[in-house]
Amino acid sequence: MRCVILTLDGAAPDRALPIVREMARRHAASVVVVHVGDARDEVESLVAALRAEGIAAELEAHPETPAGAAQIVADAARRREGGLIVVATGRPRQAEDLPSPGLTRRLLGAAPCPVVAVPAAA
Repeated sequence: MRCVILTLDGAAPDRALPIVREMARRHAASVVVVHVGDARDEVESLVAALRAEGIAAELEAHPETPAGAAQIVADAARRREGGLIVVATGRPRQAEDLPSPGLTRRLLGAAPCPVVAVPAAA
């Protein structure tokens, strides 16, 4: 596994981060946070925090496209030789927090590697 892909489906990454950290450390893999949409502040902070912990991390940001967020994330996993996609799922606080309706469900069918969907805390 060369990298772990992390994407946010309308949820904060808090519960997904322990999985991402563990897999990155266990496999000496990098982390690529794939973000689709405009608001990038939270994900830029997340990447900086991972780097501060000694994890090789980078942000791959994309504008919305007709192909949809699931296809963008799946394509990133293919290009980066991702061994795992971790999706932080949950109900968005605002509609624009959700990159694409049903991202997690669509990603399950498009992904070239295993997908772990981590629900937000109740």
